[in-house]
Amino acid sequence: SLSIAQNIFLGHEVMKSGFLDEEKMHAASLAALAQVGLSVDPTTKIRQLIVAEKQLVEIAKALSRQARLLIMDEPTATLTPTETERLFSLITQLKAQGVTIIYISHKLDEVLAPAKRITVLRDGQLIPPVGTEAMTPDSAAQLMDGRELTNLYPPKSDPDVHAPLVLRVRVPTPHAHHPSP
Repeated sequence: SLSIAQNIFLGHEVMKSGFLDEEKMHAASLAALAQVGLSVDPTTKIRQLIVAEKQLVEIAKALSRQARLLIMDEPTATLTPTETERLFSLITQLKAQGVTIIYISHKLDEVLAPAKRITVLRDGQLIPPVGTEAMTPDSAAQLMDGRELTNLYPPKSDPDVHAPLVLRVRVPTPHAHHPSP
């Protein structure tokens, strides 16, 4: 039930003569929201925002506190393709400003798009980071699996015609003396 400005400054409220400086927090919230490309009134309640806007408010909050590291865990899970593009554009902008982003996702094509390098955790072990310049989703999957991925979906072979019969199913047919309904 907090407003965007209250959410951004929660725990870091700006005070003036012992009272909340609403005007200063409102102005700073507008600036933080502009930085992430969100043009919403800072008095808007968080509950009124869509998921993508809530995520942008969280990023604005982190940036308003001069965060130099953002950890994004499955950030596109609930986003539309347009919202995802907007997020990637913001990630590119933040990288240019020197913000480090740890991007966690199972969507390998999304991981490769903004990343300079990939670090894989496989079976609890850290795999040395690899540059993404020539990496594909398949090569990233190989890093995760630890082996070359060939024949992911091998063709089905013909059933063994010499296998012993295990189950026989007979479908009853209607007889002349048992009319069907």
